[in-house]
Parts: sequence; structure tokens; C-alpha cells
Amino acid sequence: TNSEKAWLKDHSVIRVGYFDNYLPFSDTRDDGTATGIITDIMKQMLIEMSLDKQVTIEYHGYNSEEQLTQALKGGKVDVAFPVDSNVALADKNQIALTSDVITTGMHLVFRGNYKKNSIHKIAIVRGNDIQEAYTKKNYPDAKYVYVDNIEAGLRGIQNHMVDAMVLNAYRKDGFLNQSKYSNLDSMLLSQSSSRCMAVNHGQVELL
Repeated sequence: TNSEKAWLKDHSVIRVGYFDNYLPFSDTRDDGTATGIITDIMKQMLIEMSLDKQVTIEYHGYNSEEQLTQALKGGKVDVAFPVDSNVALADKNQIALTSDVITTGMHLVFRGNYKKNSIHKIAIVRGNDIQEAYTKKNYPDAKYVYVDNIEAGLRGIQNHMVDAMVLNAYRKDGFLNQSKYSNLDSMLLSQSSSRCMAVNHGQVELL
């Protein structure tokens, strides 16, 4: 549209904020460059719209989704990914969501035989708001143990420090296919989870 073309003339660089250490969605390579699904999506979008010669994408990684959301609201980035496809939460944060980019199954990772009444302590990765919200919604009576990363949560299950942890299908496969986690099992949960991008309210042309 004409308004979108006018917007692009003043925005030759689009700053994309992403959640770091969250492959396959987003991560930072050793050389400091962004990698993951987000870079593939943005590259292909520009090609499809014939904007790859006109627009440059600038990536900024953040260690928690709260930091990512605050960077978006504070104008440090123009786009945030991945964001939970939660309209109520988006309205609360005064951000606008794109259509869903990815929908993934969610799995409960545990050790031994699964019994619903045996899940008392669940590990949650500190800063992973999507995992935290999903876990608390589906296991409201559990005790939550916050860990620094997925590996720490999986070790906690192996050492009987926690009973389980919730992972999306991509993350679950990436870790449980490793031989060191061969004593862990998983179960597909009934509710899936969707990820999308977000922009600030009022950024209609960008959205």
C-alpha cells in the first residue's frame, strides 16, 4: 500500500529483537551473529516482498522474554520474536501480534513411569516466560524450581531433584536424542503452544 511504501522510505533498517539461546527459534553464534528460524523467516519475507535490496535487518539478542518485551516497548527494537500467541497478554503489554509463525506440541519430560499424582516439582528455565506460563497453567498445584538452562533442568530430573520439565517438541527432540539423556522419557501434552512476532501498538504498516 502507499502508506506502507511511505513507511519503508523512513525505515531502511528494521531492528529485530530475539530471545537468545532458544534454538531452533533463535540464538546467537560464537561470532555474535543471529541464527535460527527467525533469520530464515526474515530473509525469506524480504525476498518474497522484493525488499531484500531496500531493507536491512538488524538483530539484537536478549536473555529473557521480559527483557525482549521491554526492549520492544522501549523502542530499542521494532519487532520481537518469539512471543507467545496470547492476545490477552499482548493487550496488557500494549503490543500487537502477527499471525502464528509456528505451532508446536508441548511435552512433559520425566524419569521412570509417569503418574500424574507424582508430579510435584517442575523445573522452569529462568527467563523463559512462555515455558513458565504454560507450566503454571497446566500444573497449578506443583512447586516450581527455577534453573539456569534446560540442561540444569534435565540433570535435576535425573538426580531426582525435580520430577519433570515442560519442553516444546523441537527442544525436546534436540536434547533427548542425546545419549546422556537416554534414561529420560517424555509424554505429549494435550495443549499445543504457538509463537508469533510482535510490534508496538500503532505500528500498522510494520505489522
